[in-house]
Amino acid sequence: KVATRSAAGRGVLSEPIARRCSAPPSVPQNLIMNISQFDAARSIGDTVITWEEPADLHGAILLGYKVYVDDGNSLDAMDLYTLAETITDPTRREHRHKDIVMGRTYRYKVVAVSEAGEGTPAEQSLVSSIPPNAPTKPTLLEERVTIMEPDTRELYDVPLLSFQWSFEFNENKAV
Repeated sequence: KVATRSAAGRGVLSEPIARRCSAPPSVPQNLIMNISQFDAARSIGDTVITWEEPADLHGAILLGYKVYVDDGNSLDAMDLYTLAETITDPTRREHRHKDIVMGRTYRYKVVAVSEAGEGTPAEQSLVSSIPPNAPTKPTLLEERVTIMEPDTRELYDVPLLSFQWSFEFNENKAV
């Protein structure tokens, strides 16, 4: 507590304050998107991001985390991130982001908050998606096939006995 003193006497004591003389916490580690769940139309959903505690608290007490989100909708370059949640339980290291749009890129910043203030943010850009469905069972359109005999080049219309389905992937796309 502090008070002022003058020729008229001593003033009222201030409210007590405490400050820790240490650096803010380091970056929260391993920021990842764990789960994406979408509605039946696969258009709107939720995602959960998780992270691990900072490697160094610099001797301060961890008070919680702040999660900032850029949903790609801001036209103001100075106002990309908005505070999405303040977490006051330092053991909780996840954030559920609701009403995300499939395929949109979301950027997240997570900062640890200690007695010394906010630390350096962990940053990650994550695309909201879910794994594609397995291919459906092929449908047989015709039960006959035309075959050309290589030597005589004669055509034969014969029943289809079997077939094989194959395709290749190039950069995670079927070609």
